[in-house]
Amino acid sequence: MIYLTVQFLDLMFIGVVFNYLARRLLSPQTAVTAIAVLSVAMAAIWQRALPIKADYGWSYAAALLAFATAFVFQNSAVFRPKRVTEFFADISYSLYVVHGVIGYVAMRVLLELDWPPGLALAVAFCGVVGWRRYFTSLSNYRPTGEASAGQVSGKGSA
Repeated sequence: MIYLTVQFLDLMFIGVVFNYLARRLLSPQTAVTAIAVLSVAMAAIWQRALPIKADYGWSYAAALLAFATAFVFQNSAVFRPKRVTEFFADISYSLYVVHGVIGYVAMRVLLELDWPPGLALAVAFCGVVGWRRYFTSLSNYRPTGEASAGQVSGKGSA
């Protein structure tokens, strides 16, 4: 079971590589190298984790294909920015990398304490969502709230 978790974490890191490539923080050569290294590492884990199902390889390849397709067509009409999607994109990337790890750790701890799996999942989910909303509110809405309060109290600019 731990090997499946590693696969998903590996895919999240590959998604980060594509994001950095799209934002021009990585060169194409560095991105290809990073994706190849992560894929080879995953293949090595699969070799060590026998027996492994063939479905895992296909799902991994499909995920890589989905990332690559989205990257290639990022400027097409399909991915044209929309107000709602841009809002969620702006508030979600900062927590994208860590939310899976936080939820996974919370579930592992609760399962080790013999909590029912459904309850462990619900608690981890609520914790991550609450934590995410807390930081989203502080970072995105606080300046707006302060400006509104200043206007209402007469201390802000009109």
